[in-house]
Amino acid sequence: MQEKIKKEFIKHLGETTNNILVYPISFGLIILIYFMISDLYIRHNIYAFYTRLLPFITVTFLLIFHLFNKEKYKRQKFILYNFIMVCLMIMMYMKYIVYIDYTGPAYSSTGIILILFLVSLEIKLNTLNTILVYLLPVTGFILAIVFFYDLPKQKIVDISNIFPMMILGFAINRLQYRLRYKLFKSNYFLNIEKQKTKELYEDSIITNKILSQQNEEIRAQNELINEKNKELYESNVTKNKLFSIISHDLRSPFYALLGFSKMLINRYDSLNISKQKLYISYIYQNINSTYKLLENLLLWSQTQNDTIEYNPQIENVYDLVNETENMLSQILNAKNISFKQNISRDIFIKADKDMILTILRNLVSNAVKFTDKNGQITVTAFPSTQKHNFIDISVIDTGVGIPKEIQPKLFDITNNISTKGTEEEKGSGLGLTLCKEFVEKHNGTITVESNPGQGSKFTFTIPAA
Repeated sequence: MQEKIKKEFIKHLGETTNNILVYPISFGLIILIYFMISDLYIRHNIYAFYTRLLPFITVTFLLIFHLFNKEKYKRQKFILYNFIMVCLMIMMYMKYIVYIDYTGPAYSSTGIILILFLVSLEIKLNTLNTILVYLLPVTGFILAIVFFYDLPKQKIVDISNIFPMMILGFAINRLQYRLRYKLFKSNYFLNIEKQKTKELYEDSIITNKILSQQNEEIRAQNELINEKNKELYESNVTKNKLFSIISHDLRSPFYALLGFSKMLINRYDSLNISKQKLYISYIYQNINSTYKLLENLLLWSQTQNDTIEYNPQIENVYDLVNETENMLSQILNAKNISFKQNISRDIFIKADKDMILTILRNLVSNAVKFTDKNGQITVTAFPSTQKHNFIDISVIDTGVGIPKEIQPKLFDITNNISTKGTEEEKGSGLGLTLCKEFVEKHNGTITVESNPGQGSKFTFTIPAA
């Protein structure tokens, strides 16, 4: 891990140097050119000019190379930049030799000290390389000058001033190098943790998204299961209701038919005319109720299988109600119930005639069933106040009424609401369910208003023509 971090740190130093490279080398090139011109035209020392050629060439080459390859060859430019630092050191060695016998004002150890210090700050190598490149050559060079040249005491003092600055530069170089390395190392681990945190966060987002999708799928599956369970429950209830109708409501009338028929056969000669008529009327009533039950049962089974044909046409409401009255005239007369209609002759609807007649027949039959003798049934038709472009058709009776708690269950076959009429007339509870389904085929609604002992009012809406 440490080796990897050091490699990344060297790479970081190279990138940092590359980002600001144009500024130090441009500034250094300007300074070099200035001193080269000064060597030629002010100090008139061609040898001093030559000492600056090597750094001048390397700095110029690096500047041109960098300008044409700003984002490329970062490693190579970093090495070349450190090589320029070495060239500056070599320049100072050569310059010192050139000026060793020169006592003019142009010579100054201060310049050498400043260059050494700046170079020490810029050499970004490890400790051993820094010693080999910077500290050791300078020390050896200065000792060689002291031993091999007979220098004045003042020059020896000037040269000795180089050592504190050189050591200070080396110490600062190592210190800033270590501090930068520690900072980079901390940031390196911090970036690793940040990357791990980011990956964990992204993974958590993906995981949460997957979990959310799975939850949504589970929720959808649960809804589908609940819907299927509801359909299955309704199907079972419907099946049970159907079996109940077939096994009880459809079979019961036959007991009466068989019983009265047998009595007529066995005792026909001994019965008087009034008794014969009574038994025959019982037989007729049972046949009539059984026929209506079979008719409703067949129609309802067609609606469940969605095989019944829906064929809306323009129909006159007045004529439909008249036709219903004619069909049910016998049961109306049997209980002496008056039938009235409050319908304009110019009210037309767009509806399936057979379905509307079935609705009217069931509603009027129920009204007769729950109305006492000498009662009254009224049918009305008016433009709907609740639905635009619809007609409200109402069947109103003066019968026994319906308790409030039963009313919401009347149109649902699963509730199995069926009661006997005022003269013990039986029913299956299928008629109102059939009415509701036929009304909904026309996008209408059916409602009931009733109070016990005050009669009932059934209203259904059908589209106007």
